[in-house]
Amino acid sequence: MLAAYDPRGSDPWLHHLTEYRNLYLHRQPLGSTVSPAFLVYETVEHAEVIFPRIIMPLDASDPFAPGQDALTRFLQLYRAMNQLAQLAASHAPYNTALPTFVVS
Repeated sequence: MLAAYDPRGSDPWLHHLTEYRNLYLHRQPLGSTVSPAFLVYETVEHAEVIFPRIIMPLDASDPFAPGQDALTRFLQLYRAMNQLAQLAASHAPYNTALPTFVVS
């Protein structure tokens, strides 16, 4: 966990996630951005089929993934967070199964 938070580490995804949180909640809330977000429509061809794709690129000044699709980037961070949660649960000294209640 500390390695994932170290900004100088090989994969500092947790640091990036924390910085995005701070940016969007505290430093630059939605609607107050210098360059507002915009959607980009493009077509992608695969196996002779043309697919439409709509993306919202991160700002060019984004320190971690400039120009990358925001949903793709946040999905990568979400998956990394899930992996961390699964790892933590597998090493927990107690049962991690959620309680269930049966009402009859």
